[in-house]
Amino acid sequence: MKESENGLIDFFREVKGFTSGMGDELAIARDVGNTLRIILSFRQDHPVRTPNAGAIGTITDIIPGAAHFGWLFVHSLGRVGKAGQEGHEQSRSWIDEWNLDRMLRGTFLALGMSDKEIWEDIALIKVFTTHQGWYEKERGLTVYQTMEAFFNDADVRLLLQINRYKDLLWFNKETFEVFLSWMFFTGAVTVMQQHRAEKEVHDSALEELIGTITSLHNASIQSQYQLSRFMELVKGTG
Repeated sequence: MKESENGLIDFFREVKGFTSGMGDELAIARDVGNTLRIILSFRQDHPVRTPNAGAIGTITDIIPGAAHFGWLFVHSLGRVGKAGQEGHEQSRSWIDEWNLDRMLRGTFLALGMSDKEIWEDIALIKVFTTHQGWYEKERGLTVYQTMEAFFNDADVRLLLQINRYKDLLWFNKETFEVFLSWMFFTGAVTVMQQHRAEKEVHDSALEELIGTITSLHNASIQSQYQLSRFMELVKGTG
């Protein structure tokens, strides 16, 4: 792991030099290294599983794959630009400007992934680079406001294949369930970053996160994937 940390420091130092950035590459590398440990812990002991997951279990059972690790190495790039700033939008912008999506595509192709899988995974990486902090409580957003922000994002609308039929907007069931799994993944990373040393708080926060994802899943089913109806149901849950 020490070798990985040194590699991360070198990587972010190179990014900082290339961009003439002002961010703290040591702190960024440390944070990404900690996130890597969290993602690896998902694979080793599934710390986010709970006995109350129920039918939502297939969405909240995280088994990290290539896309999760791809997200890991691009989501914090923007922090290099300016000291003390999150840089989510900058990270997202650099994915396009530096053709990182093409690099990811080449890696995923080499792993034998299909074109559909590659397109979807790269879209997810982009969306959750922009919205990586959606579960940070200090933002003070309701679930409804969070989903509004997601649906106002062109990347999300493309990913969820939002389309108009008979004057109503609809979204795709299968991709929405994958989207929810990534909401859970990034939300769980946030929880474990903030509460890893506090087991009771950590477990309670994960239960609350599962409750949020479950409510969204139920609303999608009840709405029959019609967007305005879905948002009405989400708003009604508080």
